[in-house]
Amino acid sequence: MVDSETLSTLETRLSDVVGEANISTSVSDMILNAHDAWPLSEARIRAGELLPTADIIVYPATTQEVAEVLVIANETGVPLTPIGGGAGTCGGTLPIYGGIQLDLKRMDRVLHIDHESLTVTAEAGIVGIELEEAVNRHGYTTGHTPTSLRASNLGGFIATRSGGSMSSLYGKIEDLTLGLEVVLPDGRVIECKALPRHSVGPDLKNLFIGSEGTLGVITRATMKLFPVPEKRSFRSMCFPDVHSGLGAIKEILQSGIFPSVVRLYDPNDTAMSVSVHFDVEEGDCMLMLAFDGLPDKVDLEERISADICLKHGAKDYGEGPSKRWWQHRYDMYYPTKFTTAGYSIGDTIDIVATYDKLEDVYHSMKAAREAHDAV
Repeated sequence: MVDSETLSTLETRLSDVVGEANISTSVSDMILNAHDAWPLSEARIRAGELLPTADIIVYPATTQEVAEVLVIANETGVPLTPIGGGAGTCGGTLPIYGGIQLDLKRMDRVLHIDHESLTVTAEAGIVGIELEEAVNRHGYTTGHTPTSLRASNLGGFIATRSGGSMSSLYGKIEDLTLGLEVVLPDGRVIECKALPRHSVGPDLKNLFIGSEGTLGVITRATMKLFPVPEKRSFRSMCFPDVHSGLGAIKEILQSGIFPSVVRLYDPNDTAMSVSVHFDVEEGDCMLMLAFDGLPDKVDLEERISADICLKHGAKDYGEGPSKRWWQHRYDMYYPTKFTTAGYSIGDTIDIVATYDKLEDVYHSMKAAREAHDAV
């Protein structure tokens, strides 16, 4: 927390940069900006605790304003925490040291769509669904659809090294990001030019992808675009266990087929998310697949993938479960009576492993959860 004299200085200097209407010391604003979607934050709020708040929130509209705010933070020695949509699940936007909270939601413009190179340049504060709908109107997709798409923004995707539900085909955010504009902690602005690759030397944009706002503030990005697929088909295959499901997935991907969606639900997830809508035997594991592209390609990839799944002991459930998941794919991110009643905490942990270790990681994580009576 900053003292009253420093706070008064901040209010004056920050108002000179962004305008008096674009700073706030309102208690309600501080509380609303004091948490993201971190389950422990939600648990503390339900317990009646107040989370750490900033001393002042500033809402810049341009890269230059962001740079000037960072200069002020440096000169006054005040901590600064960037925040975008506040949809992260790790507590990264919590202003645990007080100080300035830099809220980027005003920086929400699509700046340029390059129809020749198939790229889009946008400001970091644009909400994911707004960016997706903007490029959809031109016949394109970003290919990046995390469950938080309606609540998170472009800068947050990049700062958290985000993965989307279609990353098996289109790539994760590090694959989709071509160029960045970043304001360094001392206020200098750097540009990592939008290029498909560098012929020599390191690609500096990778320093900031996944940096969680600790190395600089991302203010704009240039991203890949893809034509909206002519066809998207869905297929649902149910396996007797996780082992056979993983085996089928490995064979599909290693055969050179990359479905747009690959989601394997273990018996618990299948029971909670699928069995309530479809007749699935207890203990089975549902694999949800989707295929994007030209009709002939989609049909061929779906047929080959289904044959591989059947070879691994799957039962064919057609498009039903996968299509229903697609239609409701954003629902799980938002509060429900179950998640807000005070009886549960839900979290998602991203895990990466090679195929030879993947099943061991699954069973180890499952055992660790069950040791604490978690499901």
